[in-house]
Amino acid sequence: MFTQSPPSDRFFFLNLHQLKTSEMQIIIFFPFLFITTSLLITWVVLLRS
Repeated sequence: MFTQSPPSDRFFFLNLHQLKTSEMQIIIFFPFLFITTSLLITWVVLLRS
């Protein structure tokens, strides 16, 4: 219908893109954190025994 999108729409799209990338970072970060924590707990348990 219209050739050029309004700046607000473009801004919203940028924000959505940033949100997606941060979500991906969280998705990548959480398993890493979980693995590190479980390893640390296992290490502490092994040290205590």
